[in-house]
Amino acid sequence: MGEEANMPFSVGGGIKTLHQIEERISAGSEKIVVGSLLFEQPEIVKQAVREFGSSTLVGCMDVKKNWKGQEFSYINRGQKKIDGKIEDVAKQIEDLGIGELIIQSIDNDGMMQGYNISLIKKIADIVKIPITALGGAENLTSMKMLYDEIPVNGLAAGSMFVFHGSRQGILINYPEQANIKKFFNLK
Repeated sequence: MGEEANMPFSVGGGIKTLHQIEERISAGSEKIVVGSLLFEQPEIVKQAVREFGSSTLVGCMDVKKNWKGQEFSYINRGQKKIDGKIEDVAKQIEDLGIGELIIQSIDNDGMMQGYNISLIKKIADIVKIPITALGGAENLTSMKMLYDEIPVNGLAAGSMFVFHGSRQGILINYPEQANIKKFFNLK
């Protein structure tokens, strides 16, 4: 018995030009995820929003802590720090007109020790666009805790569906739809 996921096909990574955005949309992408472009060429993001609509553009805000424990947004695969408080950076991204924001906790990504709830809450209190949390999904309980506590639109998870057991063996797995509905009190 197969199940079907109903989510938009999204593409991101290495996008530098309006032409690349247009090519990906023409190839069938419903959403284009941009990160570095938000800061390196914000005018291209604004133009893409005008041409393709805000619902097509998704911003990805990568956040990690410095050696002092202060959180900053980074671009270029976490190599270049963006100056400013993360709340201000999130608002700056939203002001470009994008329709959604992914908040990626670089420090938590792949660790399976829970989402950075304080980070996500800080940003959710500032922006009005839908947010997807990324980085740290531990189990369904950690996902539900975040979902119940903060108004997020999506919860990304990868490692928890792949690595299992005390030796973190690789097993592609996902919960049954009935269990997800029951756990999140969905009908």
